Amino acid sequence: MTIATQPANAPDLPSQAPEAVLIRQPDERRPFLLRRDCDTSMAIRRGLAQYLAARSITIGGDEFKLHYVLDDWADWERVQKFPAGSVFPEGQLSYDAHSTTPTIDPATKFLVPGDDRPRFLVHTTDAEQRVRVAFIASSSNERAILSAMVEEALSPVEWMYGLRLYLPFYFGAVAEYAMASSEAVDSQEAAAHRQWEQHFVVDARVPVYRARPIAESRPQARVGVDGITGPMVPRVR
Repeated sequence: MTIATQPANAPDLPSQAPEAVLIRQPDERRPFLLRRDCDTSMAIRRGLAQYLAARSITIGGDEFKLHYVLDDWADWERVQKFPAGSVFPEGQLSYDAHSTTPTIDPATKFLVPGDDRPRFLVHTTDAEQRVRVAFIASSSNERAILSAMVEEALSPVEWMYGLRLYLPFYFGAVAEYAMASSEAVDSQEAAAHRQWEQHFVVDARVPVYRARPIAESRPQARVGVDGITGPMVPRVR
């Protein structure tokens, strides 16, 4: 989906590979966008993967981070450089049929070149999905340090549990994430290959939007005739 005219006063955003942005304040507002690069489930995973890939932690003067984080199931046999991670679905994506009546926000009006009907974003419902964040480190100590980094990254603000991410590749929606559990996944085979694995289970929720062309109604002039209000018509004597 191409980017159309943004709402008034909207800041410029990159047109190529936009990155998820952490919402740092409870009243922070960012613009809606007429852009959807993926489905709802992928938007949830991509946002969290981008966010975690940009995090780092410094211990004893050394910086630790994940070299990359995939937004789907990782085939560790093909991974060339560790530590690395992935975010993949733990279960099905569910839609809350009772969360809201579909609504149109006037602030989501977009003008599309060549079309006289503006586009609006319709908030149809909310979607929820449990995802799993997995990463592999090259030592037990590195795994512990990166686990501390992920724990902090999943609870970065003081005004809520979890975090909110702005998703510019999915209509500018804001997704919420909350860590549910974590575990170290150990085996003799993994230890022999110097692969120390850690998993985090995260619950995510995001509003579901659909872009729809909607013709705007135009007000009609009305006039009172002999005290009766109605459409403008000639008066006959």
